[in-house]
Amino acid sequence: MESSLAYEHIALYQASDSFGARHVTHRTRNPWSSEASAPRISESASGTVCASRIAYPQRVAPQRPTRPHRRRELQLWRAGVRVVAGVDEVGRGALAGPLVVGAVVLPSDRRPDWLSQLRDSKQLSPRQREQLAPRIKSEALDWAVGWVHAAICDEIGLSAALRLANRRALDQLSLTPEVVLADGRDDLRLPIRTQMFVKGDTRIASIAAASIVAKTIRDAWMQALDHRLPGYEFARHKGYGTRRHLRALQELGVSSEHRRTFAPVTDMVQPRLQLDAAAS
Repeated sequence: MESSLAYEHIALYQASDSFGARHVTHRTRNPWSSEASAPRISESASGTVCASRIAYPQRVAPQRPTRPHRRRELQLWRAGVRVVAGVDEVGRGALAGPLVVGAVVLPSDRRPDWLSQLRDSKQLSPRQREQLAPRIKSEALDWAVGWVHAAICDEIGLSAALRLANRRALDQLSLTPEVVLADGRDDLRLPIRTQMFVKGDTRIASIAAASIVAKTIRDAWMQALDHRLPGYEFARHKGYGTRRHLRALQELGVSSEHRRTFAPVTDMVQPRLQLDAAAS
């Protein structure tokens, strides 16, 4: 009999015939075939033939990572739009450090050779990002970043901070975009026509380029912060809530660059505030 991992031996029982003999037929079925299931026929106590379905695992072809493309930009350029900016943020979920938004305007009259290497910045290694970022900056028509630091994120809230960082990035461009392509679903409330794309950093070339620019600039800032505030290992985790970061928070306390309205930082700040209030 074939291995049970590849095949299952199925017995099909028919009801007893007039001579009292039960006919049994067997067949071997490959569960990796295109059939979703096969009938299992069994005999009940009353002699009635019952049928049920057997579910088999289906072979699923591995999905290739999505590669960002310029199809959306090309559509807009052909429609007469001259300046299309892609924007993307990094640091949104971090417990420390700034929220940074990158903005990139790709050229419409040429196709840079690094376009085929674009990916969402999270899908690239640090070395790949560091190699791509200067090429994007040198060959893009325009690029910029907008910053909102931790204290402002706490003061105005994350949604407002995201809108502010996007406006600051676009204000820093020397060109004025006619259309902005952005990642996600957030209402950025920009005074420019904006098109939102879920997982846009994996689909739209200018958004992916903005993601890489923002990521490399923020990472460099967090590495510099690691020297200014040693012990938290900001160069290692870039402010995100890793175990090492949480352990450092327990040992060293909350720094000036931590977002105090973000859990679990809030949980560490509140007891300190209560102790200070009791002491006063």
